[in-house]
Amino acid sequence: MISTIRDVIGFGSPSSIFLDHTWNLLPETNHNLTKVNSCIVSGYRVALEKTKGFFNCLNPNCIFRRFDCEPDEQTYQSSIKQVKKILKLLIR
Repeated sequence: MISTIRDVIGFGSPSSIFLDHTWNLLPETNHNLTKVNSCIVSGYRVALEKTKGFFNCLNPNCIFRRFDCEPDEQTYQSSIKQVKKILKLLIR
């Protein structure tokens, strides 16, 4: 459960923090970016396009969950609103 919370907590962060974390994940999900001094611009472009495709497929209502009234409705709706805002920025 803890790792799941860590995986999605960034979606509830301000846009700048979320984007910073997303940028840090690019080499983790695109191994050609880990080769020192051998990555070319097209490698970054492919990585960014793949990331955009991933975010385009996400359903904001499935990122955060509620159980037994936790979190409270206001916090939950605020989180969903923040996710929608971030995804709108990413996929335009």
